[in-house]
Amino acid sequence: MRTWLKNGTVIDGSGQAAFPADLLLDGDRIEAVLPRPGRIEPQGADRIYDIAGRVVTPGFIDGHRHGDLAALLDNRYGEIELAQGITTVVNGNCGLTPFPSMAATRSDWHRFLEPCLGPAPAAAAWPDFAAYRNELAQRPLRINVATQVGTGAIRTAVKGFSPAPYTAEELRQAQNMLAAALDQGALGASMGIMYVPECYTRTDEFVELLRPLSGSDMLLSCHMRGEGNSLVSSVEEILSICRQANVRLNISHFKAVGIRNWDRLIHQAIDVIERSDLDVGVDFYPYLGGSTTLMTLLPATLQQGLTETLALLASPGGPELVRRELARSHPGWDSMVEAVGWDRIIVNAAGGPECQPLLGLSLAEIARRQACDPVDLLCRLLVEEKGNVGTIAMSMSQSDVDAIARLPYASVISDSLYGRTDKPHPRLYGAFPKVLRELVFERHVLTLEEAVAKMSSRGAERHGLDKRGQIRPGWIADLNVFIPEQVRDQASYENPRQLATGMELVLVNGQPAWQDGKPAKPDAGRML
Repeated sequence: MRTWLKNGTVIDGSGQAAFPADLLLDGDRIEAVLPRPGRIEPQGADRIYDIAGRVVTPGFIDGHRHGDLAALLDNRYGEIELAQGITTVVNGNCGLTPFPSMAATRSDWHRFLEPCLGPAPAAAAWPDFAAYRNELAQRPLRINVATQVGTGAIRTAVKGFSPAPYTAEELRQAQNMLAAALDQGALGASMGIMYVPECYTRTDEFVELLRPLSGSDMLLSCHMRGEGNSLVSSVEEILSICRQANVRLNISHFKAVGIRNWDRLIHQAIDVIERSDLDVGVDFYPYLGGSTTLMTLLPATLQQGLTETLALLASPGGPELVRRELARSHPGWDSMVEAVGWDRIIVNAAGGPECQPLLGLSLAEIARRQACDPVDLLCRLLVEEKGNVGTIAMSMSQSDVDAIARLPYASVISDSLYGRTDKPHPRLYGAFPKVLRELVFERHVLTLEEAVAKMSSRGAERHGLDKRGQIRPGWIADLNVFIPEQVRDQASYENPRQLATGMELVLVNGQPAWQDGKPAKPDAGRML
């Protein structure tokens, strides 16, 4: 099947200036880029699209989503992404993968993951990446899906939620699990040092665990230990780990959290990165609110496995213990409550019907309406919902986000969560169009060519996605066609479940997967 896209303007993903050209595709590949004038008319094209007045760009690459379970369970998976021009996603982030898992801790681990990944089927069991990949291979995919392996999942599989150090034998088992996942096709590895049980892992243990990645082209994506008061020391920690382990690094959702830290710490952290001698990239999303689980409001001293933690919170002295722990300093842990306050932490996901009226309200507002203390509310919500509560924290400054966006080694991501809720973070539906609308056309933080590069080639280069992310002869034909000023994010914090608009044609592996505002070929995607 040969396809001709004629009369368009090409933004090739390299960051270079746009130019008028036609594209000739042969099957899933770009056969030729034909600049105008002087075009040679292609012969024998099976499909012809006249895209006069439109740009054609590489398909966008979202290197940080949490669609591990959605890709398996949601028959419409990929539609939200295609409406934004996303043709390839990388799942398996923040150490939070549903594999590998062991029977003894699987149920607790899946419940722990639920606010980020959504509920796993009761019978779900993926002891290794091969088991997960084999199941995903049975599903038709609208988009391309690559997956990393989470070192948080590995630690939980080896030793549960215990805070104890790895024994020599446990560390050997963890190394073997990581090596096996990479051999079975995992794109790379991810860490979530902020989360239990990974927060208990020492620097020297991380260095040894990561040996299977050492010296390879595979990437380590890291949600660092802290993004607030401890941002700079957290950057120094992960740089030290990667230097000793000889590993390429991507810092996930790079940001400075906490009102007192705005316009200050991010520049110190950038300086530390740029003075290092390491292969480092960062990614960011174009919102001032981040999203995670309510459980992360608790310091690690209160968390030793989901069942044990909930039992502690439900005990008579639980809320008072939480109150005391939140009031004191914990080295290496940033308190979101201290950083932004109860009034900027919004409940956006919970499973129980009695919690649905609370979605979209801050913890301070809920506590006021219920005439209770916020700490008592925190404990009660976690216990009643069995830990399955998601939050949005309005924690960042616009000037910091803009500074990150301008970094030449920064790429755009969404950090989309797929927990069951009617009020997801709007980045699930709108992160990439928001970059075009706001950062390019409204506030002129980036040029259109810079933005496209950060949404395509930068992510492809970091993750080693071969022959994707640029428009070049011989490369894969993942392509978007649109009028840039007309691509709009429609999702808001108040009304988030709104598809982006304006993406006219999206080709995935040379096949039309999104056309005229609706999904087209449902199996154009591939596992990468």
